Amino acid sequence: MITFNPFERRFAEFLDRSGNEVLVCCVRDDQGDSGTEFRIDYIKPSGAIGFYHPDWVVVQRTKDGEVNWIIETKGREWEGTTAKDEAARDWCKKVTDATRRMWRYNRVNQSTFDPNLKNLRDLIVLE
Repeated sequence: MITFNPFERRFAEFLDRSGNEVLVCCVRDDQGDSGTEFRIDYIKPSGAIGFYHPDWVVVQRTKDGEVNWIIETKGREWEGTTAKDEAARDWCKKVTDATRRMWRYNRVNQSTFDPNLKNLRDLIVLE
C-alpha cells in the first residue's frame, strides 16, 4: 500500500493487523488529474471553495453490519481542518440517508494515535 509519510504507514500497518474487522481499506492516490478522484467540497476560511481529498476509506465489519468510514490521518491541524471535518461529517450523513448504508467520519490525530491498539473499534472509541 502506498503511503505518503511515516504516520500514514503506521496507520496502514494498524489497519492490516485489525484482522477480519477491516474488510476493505484504501488510501488516497496523489490526487491525480484523472477527474475520478474522490473529493468533498468545503468552504475555506477565506470563503473560497476547497477540495478535500480524504486520506482513507475503510469498510469495517461490526455486529450490526458494515460501516463505511472516511478517516483522516492528521499530523497537525491547519487553518481549515475543522471545516474539512464538518464537510466530511455532512457528506457522510447525506450519503447514509440517500443509500441507507452507514457512512461515518473520524479524524485520527498523530498526537493521540496508539499503533498498539488491537482494532479499529478501539481507535474510534478513543477519538
